[in-house]
Amino acid sequence: MKRRKFLQNSAITALSYAGLSSVPMLISEQAMAAASGKTFIKIFLRGGMDGLSLLVPRSAAQYNLYAAARPNLKIPKNQLLGLKGNTGFGLHPEAVRIRGLFNNSLAILAHGAGSLNNTRSHFTQMDIIEGGKSDVIADNGYIYRALSSTASGLDMVSVGGGVVKSMRGIGSKAVSMTKPESFSKLRGAWQTVTPNISKAERVEGMSVGSDGTCSNYSGTRKDLCGNARQTASNIDRVEDNLNSLPDLDSDKYGTSNPAKELREAVRLACSDLGPKVINVNMGGWDTHFSQGVLNGTFRDRVKSLDKMIGAAADDLRSQGKWNDTVILVMSEFGRTMAENGTGGTDHGRGGVMMMFGGDLNSPGRVIAPGFDLND
Repeated sequence: MKRRKFLQNSAITALSYAGLSSVPMLISEQAMAAASGKTFIKIFLRGGMDGLSLLVPRSAAQYNLYAAARPNLKIPKNQLLGLKGNTGFGLHPEAVRIRGLFNNSLAILAHGAGSLNNTRSHFTQMDIIEGGKSDVIADNGYIYRALSSTASGLDMVSVGGGVVKSMRGIGSKAVSMTKPESFSKLRGAWQTVTPNISKAERVEGMSVGSDGTCSNYSGTRKDLCGNARQTASNIDRVEDNLNSLPDLDSDKYGTSNPAKELREAVRLACSDLGPKVINVNMGGWDTHFSQGVLNGTFRDRVKSLDKMIGAAADDLRSQGKWNDTVILVMSEFGRTMAENGTGGTDHGRGGVMMMFGGDLNSPGRVIAPGFDLND
């Protein structure tokens, strides 16, 4: 299946104002089942990223409303990075690589993207977004539902931390790892207990019954046995494919944990392991006070995110995977239009989503129908 068809089927182009309600369609079952060799990397900005400080309205009427609501947090219009073919919005001055990708028709930006639920709770909203329903919390994740009938080990990978909720569900085969090398089995002696047994063999050996399967167990024990055997199989598969993982320059990504994790995500995408969906989290976007749009916390986050995305695009291109990969950047919600009394912004509704890739459908555009700060 061509990447363009994959994206059409997955309805990424359906994103619109308040369009995060389209999340259930971001990865359709049919598209993901057929998208052999394609990779979807999701970067989740945890904390509620202030979209109005990343993608700023530039038209006179809209900019004046924005500036009036944010007398201490506004970005001067002459500092905004212009977008090719679009005069309605400008990017934060630190979003240099993002602007370059957009201007070279390798990105789509969506403004006012958010859930239909009006909660201001991070946790509730993240559960809604990860569940992929428009305004309610689902029993399982939208990525899990898209892949549940076809997923094998390592199709869904969360890099860093545990398995994200979008990949969770009954019998989910999602895997969490910090880096493939640390996940792989460790060969060598186990001191006084059965020398030369691998970690995978030990995990599997502790879980199986006398016939070498999970048939001796039932209920929860059988599920745990099956999970252990799946883990053992995943460990074997990672070790068998370690040589296919490219050695990418870590300095290009940055020193933060999210930067390191995105590097590992790109390595996985460029390897023979072939994950279909990879999640990376980036926290620190809950800017209630001292937001520092141009000289503090928010500026630093944008600078780091921009560097990460630029490095990922460079490496995916050099490894021949750019046309087979889509990077989606999203957050649980945006922030209020007006600044608060402590130099920050509070929990709001619609935010900004960004998509990057070498074969997007109609790239180089900002999706923001009906965007109006008067509403």
